[in-house]
This record gives sequence, C-alpha cells and structure tokens, in this order.
Amino acid sequence: MRDLRSLERMDGQAGLTLVEVIVALAIVALMTGVAAISVGGSDRGGSAEAEALRLSARLGLAVDVALIEGQDVVLRWDERGYEFITQAGDASSLVDGRPLGGRRELVEGLDLAGSTPEGAVTIQGDGSHAQASFVVRGRGAGWRVTFDGLNAVAERMSPA
Repeated sequence: MRDLRSLERMDGQAGLTLVEVIVALAIVALMTGVAAISVGGSDRGGSAEAEALRLSARLGLAVDVALIEGQDVVLRWDERGYEFITQAGDASSLVDGRPLGGRRELVEGLDLAGSTPEGAVTIQGDGSHAQASFVVRGRGAGWRVTFDGLNAVAERMSPA
C-alpha cells in the first residue's frame, strides 16, 4: 500500500502538462516547415520541368472550364509566357478563376515555343478540341507538353 501512496503524491509533480507537449510539437512543426522551405528554394518553379508540368496542369483545368461552362477557352502564348482567355461570342476576357487567370510570365532563362504559328490554340466548349504541342527550354533538358485536345502530358525531351 505504501507504494501506491507514493505514486499518488508524485502524480501531480512528474511528467509534462498538455500545454508543454503542444508547445514542443509546435516548435518541431515550425522548424520542419522552415527546413522544408529552405531545401531547394532558390530554384523553386524556375526549371523547364516545373514550367512544363505547370502548363500541362493548366491545360487540363482549361479543358474542364471549357466543358463545364460550355464556352471556348483560348491559350495564347509567346516565347516569354502565356495566358488563358475565354471567348463568349465576340467578347474576350481573361479567365477569372485561379489558377488560369492572368498571364504567366516565364522566369528569365526559360523560353516557350508552340506548334501553331499563330500563337494560340482554342479549347472549345462543345467538346471538340484542337491539338498542339509546346516546348519549354531553359537550364538543363527541354520539356515537351503534348496536348491532344483533352489531356496534356509533359515529358523530358531527349538530348539532341
């Protein structure tokens, strides 16, 4: 019995409180976040691979917007960047929703080229879509984004 009483007395004095555990976990989470951000942060989004994957994902979203809203979405590009616009009759406007809205400027050192000479491809809201391919070149290997009208795939180009 004596051992039980000594344990009862120590119960209020030993161990960590819930607040201390939460504070310790918050500090560990904060340090983990800082470490994750600092690893590779200098080239974040600046590679041809990252830009090709971003363009591929945005093309997929543009197809969804065109099919769901039933209106054409046009991808216009030049060597320095691209933007998505909607076409309702004769009126053209930037796609309002993120992440399609606004012009995407490529970081310095990257270039974009497309397969159509006019610098635009229309993704139609009635389900018929134009095909196109894009090449993103920059530091390291170039990347090709192939768009079949519904799906976009980014893949590393073989060295010339």
